[in-house]
Amino acid sequence: LSPAPLSQKLLYLAATASGFELEDETEALLQQYRETLLGNLFLEHYVSPRVMVTMGEIRDQYVANRSTYQRKKDQVRVLHFLLPDVNGATSVKVSLLKYDADVRSSLLKQYGVVPTTVSPGDMPPSLDALLFGSTRPRGVLGPISTPFGLHVLEVLEFFPKNSFRGLDEVYDEISQSLYRSKRKTIYNELLDSLDKAYAGVGVH
Repeated sequence: LSPAPLSQKLLYLAATASGFELEDETEALLQQYRETLLGNLFLEHYVSPRVMVTMGEIRDQYVANRSTYQRKKDQVRVLHFLLPDVNGATSVKVSLLKYDADVRSSLLKQYGVVPTTVSPGDMPPSLDALLFGSTRPRGVLGPISTPFGLHVLEVLEFFPKNSFRGLDEVYDEISQSLYRSKRKTIYNELLDSLDKAYAGVGVH
């Protein structure tokens, strides 16, 4: 049972009033925790404003490494709804077949569904066979029953093997990669400068 903040404060006051003291080992752990916490806060304060990733850099990275974004297998971009019963699944399918932007937007929000790109093996076998069978799937599919429930899918786009993932698909991936790389560089430069600044402190 963890005391609430106010209770914790009252317990602390009682402990100090009674002369209760921490052992040296506990004091050392608290100091270590303090150093780690303050160090990490300083690192974030120092690094965050110095790491900038521009759209130009993302585009250049994409162009320079385009071959790495070639698809190794067929992929399908879908909206995937998983429903517990036939009535709910049928209702979703009927709504999707209206092809009404407002209805679609409301439906996606209601079920928390976003477009997802899937590959063979990502879905249950029956859905996998439907999406990656001998013919390319189109439009709204389902309801299809699996041990997980009833599935309704809308195929948004089919990407054949050896096609290239677009910049919009890999934007976040490239952005995060550049961010991590820049952050690591700044971090190493900071440590080098601190190592020189505190050479006589005896931290080694």
